[in-house]
Amino acid sequence: MLTGLAQQSVEDAVFVPAVRRDRDEVRALIEALGRLHVHGIGVDWEAVLGSGRFVDLPTYAFQHERFWVPAALESQDVGAAGLGAIDHPLWSAVTEVAGGESVVFSGRLSLTGQPWLADHQVDGRVVVPGAALVELALRAGQELGCARLVELTMQAPLVVSAGAGVDVQLVAGPCDEVGGRPVSLHSREVPEGEWTLHAQGLLADQDVEPVAVVGQWPPVGARPVEVEHVYDDMAAMGLAYGPLFQGLVAAWQHGDAVFAEIALPEQAHADAGLFGLHPALLDASLHVAALGDLVPRAESGRPYLPFAWSGVSLHAAGATGLRVKVARG
Repeated sequence: MLTGLAQQSVEDAVFVPAVRRDRDEVRALIEALGRLHVHGIGVDWEAVLGSGRFVDLPTYAFQHERFWVPAALESQDVGAAGLGAIDHPLWSAVTEVAGGESVVFSGRLSLTGQPWLADHQVDGRVVVPGAALVELALRAGQELGCARLVELTMQAPLVVSAGAGVDVQLVAGPCDEVGGRPVSLHSREVPEGEWTLHAQGLLADQDVEPVAVVGQWPPVGARPVEVEHVYDDMAAMGLAYGPLFQGLVAAWQHGDAVFAEIALPEQAHADAGLFGLHPALLDASLHVAALGDLVPRAESGRPYLPFAWSGVSLHAAGATGLRVKVARG
C-alpha cells in the first residue's frame, strides 16, 4: 500500500512492492524484478537466476503446415439449391432443364481444388488436358445411360489460371432417334466471366464389348525404345509435364506399332478410384505417339495436342496402369 502512495507522490521514480500479502515471497520478488526490468532498470539476472541454456523459440506464424480442407473440396448441400449431387472429383451437381429433355452437369476446376492440373502446361499456361474433358463426358454419359463417347471434338483450349478457377458445364441435349445425345462443354472464369465453348460431341449406348488381349507382352521380336529423355524433348517443344503426367515408363516397337506401359505415380493412386480413368493416366498414353516415328517431329512452340476423340468406351474403372498399343491409322 505504501508503494502505491509513494508512486503518486513522485513522477520520475518507479516503486515496486517486493513482498505481497498472501503471495509466495520468491515469486513476488521475481515479479518485482521483472517489473523493474520492463521499466528499463538494469537487473543482474545471472545473479538472480543463475546460469542457463539456450532453447529453441516457438516457430513463427508463417512457418506452419496447413491441415484445413480446401474450401473447394468441402461437402456442399447442392440439394438445397435444387440440384442433384454427383459423386465425382470434377463434377459437383447435375440438373434436368425444365420444359425439355436437356441435362446440365456443373463443376469447378481450380489449381486449389485440382492441384494436379498444374502438371499439364502448354507454352507456360496450365491447360486442362483433353483426357480430362473425355473423363467429364464419360462420367456424364454414365449418369445418362449413354456410356460410349462416339466423338468429342475440341473447339478451344481450357486454360486454368491461379485464383478462384473456372466454372465448367456439360450440356447434354435430348436423345435422338437412335438413342444418342449431343453434348457440349463450356467454361467461364469465376465469378462472372463469359461462357466459352470448348468441345462438342455425341454420347450413345454402350454397344461395344471389351476385347480380351492374349499373347506375350511385349510381342515376340519387339525391340526396346528409349523413353528416358522423352519428357525433356516434349518440354523443348512447349509441353511441360509435371511428375503426375510423366507416366510413360517403358516402350517397345514391333513393325509399325509401338507398345508401351503407362503407370500412374504412386501419390495419385488414392485418387485413381474416384475417376473412371484418371486424366493423367489417359493423357500419358498419348505420349507414346512421340516414339517410333509415328508422327513427324513437332516444331518448337507448336506441340501436338489431341483435338478429336472417337469411339471411347470404358470397361473398367480406377486403373493405376495401362498397356497401350499405338499404330498408324
